[in-house]
Amino acid sequence: QPAASLGVAGKQAGAYVVEINIEQTPLSDIADETRIGKASDILTDLLS
Repeated sequence: QPAASLGVAGKQAGAYVVEINIEQTPLSDIADETRIGKASDILTDLLS
């Protein structure tokens, strides 16, 4: 299975899913949160 399926599997198992990507994807519709941008920028903001 590709890594892209991990979000779907997590959601099906009851996980809170946060998508971080430079653009919307099919996962965006089921994720609890979608953050659009570079992962390095978003993670830096989240951790500060």
